[in-house]
Amino acid sequence: MVLIPNSNEEKDEIMKQLKDSGAVCVIAGAEQLETVKTAIDEMKLFSQDAIKLITLNMGKVNINSEGTVLFSDMVSDYVNSSELSVLRRKHSNPDDLAFLPYSSGTTGLPKGVMLSNKSVLRNLLQIGISEITPFTETAGQHQEVLPAIIPFYHIYGLTLLMTQSLIFGSKIVTLPKFEPKLLLDTLKFQQVMV
Repeated sequence: MVLIPNSNEEKDEIMKQLKDSGAVCVIAGAEQLETVKTAIDEMKLFSQDAIKLITLNMGKVNINSEGTVLFSDMVSDYVNSSELSVLRRKHSNPDDLAFLPYSSGTTGLPKGVMLSNKSVLRNLLQIGISEITPFTETAGQHQEVLPAIIPFYHIYGLTLLMTQSLIFGSKIVTLPKFEPKLLLDTLKFQQVMV
């Protein structure tokens, strides 16, 4: 299980989600890195299981913590892939858990929402119908460019922006937070068409 926490969550809520989900890996942006690192460090007091932390270094953080991997290092040729063995694909069934996003807690405390492989795939197939989708597959010199203004911990960001973009081979430009000027500059500079 890979956990993508909401950037507004506190250490105790992240620890609850780590315990509840059995996460082996957490993906965190710069704005939540210290909170997530603290939660993982405190989890070590209760469990011997190592939790990997993958982060995007946007020039704002100094990464030198054991168990922390920069995303850019992870995808480079120099990464020791044995350190990432927990992320290797395992055989799965349609009813197996695909995602466990945590709700915003509008009816109480946040809780994990179990989404199966089958339900996620069906949703992606619905979105991918040519009469509905704004995406076209990457081919030749064409590649869709999408600004990710909704975070990936949000179900829309996870399914439509990230997963659907991967299926179509689209380029995803992540924005650390919504700011009108940053979005307009990104639309212009990245030549966004969708």
